[in-house]
Parts: sequence; structure tokens; C-alpha cells
Amino acid sequence: MADEKAIFKFGDCELDPALRELRRAGEPVDVQRKVFDLLLYLLEHRDRAVDKEEIQEAVWPGIIVTETALPRAIMKARRAVGDDADAQAVLRTVHGHGYRFVADVDTGQAPSAPAIVPEIAPAPEPAAAPGPAVENMERARDGLGERWTRENAAELDSMRERAASD
Repeated sequence: MADEKAIFKFGDCELDPALRELRRAGEPVDVQRKVFDLLLYLLEHRDRAVDKEEIQEAVWPGIIVTETALPRAIMKARRAVGDDADAQAVLRTVHGHGYRFVADVDTGQAPSAPAIVPEIAPAPEPAAAPGPAVENMERARDGLGERWTRENAAELDSMRERAASD
């Protein structure tokens, strides 16, 4: 796990684990929780290529996710840091294995906490289970067998991904 006071700087980005914030060119970038977790995990293990199973267990512990969840999260992480599948200047695909964080990283220290501590908001409500829409699609898929289309499978994957990232 990253030092909570460290701020990781790479390219025009800064990743602050303590604030759970990614900044690009000094501006906060809105990233989903699981995408942030993925980016931080790869950054923390940048000394090596990390296999897909390890990433899945680290980012989605104990949750079964579809095969498309990780590539989608990688795509979103690349987009957030200004990278893409062609350049792979920050996140490189290691074919047949997984992914590796390859950008040069400068580790600085976060400024000390302010003397006045802001009021802490109550914890958000836990995310709901995927719900009846996902369950109904899964039942429909099971009943259709061979007729299950790629489009329906993609929609189900998307619903599961949204449920897992919330």
C-alpha cells in the first residue's frame, strides 16, 4: 500500500492516495473508485508486470467480474491520465499476462494537514446489490442459451461493471 503522505507525479499528472485524487495539469480528474484503485495498484507495483488475476483480486476482492471489466477499467484509467492503447506511455499492456505502469514517477510528500480540521461528512450508504435488472438479464441469458447475443452480453457486462464500481 502506498505511503498516505506520498504524492506520485508522472507526466502532467499527480496521484494523491490520501485524498484519493488524480490531478492532471493541476486540475482534479473525475475517476470512478475502481479505476482509481486500479491506477494506484499498478503504480504501487510499477517495478513489474502485474498479471490480470492479481489485479482482479486486488481491485475487485471477492467479487466475480466479467472478462471485460478489467480492459474497460484500463481504458478509463488511460483516458484519465492522457494515455491510450496506441501510445501506452503510462499503462502498457503485457500481452498474455497483464499490465504494467511504465511512466517515470517522482514521489513527493503531501503538505501537512491544516490546523483546522473540516467537519467530516457521514459515510455514504453502502452500494446496493446489482438489483433485479441484472438478475432478470442473467435469467434471460440462461434461458436463451445459443441465442444470447453479444449485444445483450455487453449490456449485462456494463450493468455489472457499474454495480461493481459503485
